[in-house]
Amino acid sequence: MNFKLVLGMIFVIIMLVFSMQNAGAVEVKFFGWSFAVSLALLIFAALAAGGVGGWILTSAFRLKNRKRKEEPPPPSI
Repeated sequence: MNFKLVLGMIFVIIMLVFSMQNAGAVEVKFFGWSFAVSLALLIFAALAAGGVGGWILTSAFRLKNRKRKEEPPPPSI
């Protein structure tokens, strides 16, 4: 198996165990809003947001590097 995949799976399992042990409700205050949410749900949402943000940044950098490789070099004088 791919090392990154195994490492990711281990990380997700650790996060699931952590979130299940911290399932109590917490109050969240955000820009004047206040609401109660399960800590496990909050942890999962933060993990998902970080994963999506990392995926977007990685994709943007790969696209930028791919375009840079496709451009012909500037003419030398």
